[in-house]
Amino acid sequence: MTGDFYGRKVINSILGNLPIVMFPEIIDDSGFNWSGEMNMDKNCFSIFPRLQSDRLILRSFTEDDWSHVFAFNSGEAELRYVPRNPFKTKTEAVEKLNAFINGFTEKKAIWWAFSLAESGEFIGYGGLFDIADECGKAEIGYGLLQQYWNRGYVSEAIDKIVRYGLDDMKLHRIYAYVDPENGASRRVLEKLGFNREGTLRDDQFARGRYFDMDVLARLNSTK
Repeated sequence: MTGDFYGRKVINSILGNLPIVMFPEIIDDSGFNWSGEMNMDKNCFSIFPRLQSDRLILRSFTEDDWSHVFAFNSGEAELRYVPRNPFKTKTEAVEKLNAFINGFTEKKAIWWAFSLAESGEFIGYGGLFDIADECGKAEIGYGLLQQYWNRGYVSEAIDKIVRYGLDDMKLHRIYAYVDPENGASRRVLEKLGFNREGTLRDDQFARGRYFDMDVLARLNSTK
């Protein structure tokens, strides 16, 4: 839709070369840019946003985190509901880590490493990615190492990320793909205001089988 304000292409096809006066760019107090783009706050990419909850610190990744990335992406339990083949080499982990770091530099994603506030121990990661500033939306993804499950850490971390995405980044929509069998993850999102929108049948393929994926999303109620 961007660039077709008031059906510009349709009008041109009807009127030929007649001059058309376009409205100047207008931004109202809702954050919507009436020239056709969401007015997402891009200042979030100027300095990495370090977040903190009662028990967790959400920090930027460093080159030393490759072993943590490998631990999660090679674990059978961790990948149970993730349509991904397990990592077998350090190279795969480093490539994934670089993608996390470069996503912020390229203003396409923000990935946080989750650490315990008291000890600094790494427990998992999560982030906003596939950020589309033209319509103000992003996908959210996350995961914890198995030994930290069932302690409320995911809810604590994801609440901070969602709040940052909606309040600070001014995103209009945050969505997630969740394996329908992953009830724990679905409940976390639903408690944070996400609604199930439907199921994509056989949407992903990994480890020799297809995965269905539920789509859940939350809209920014302040816009």
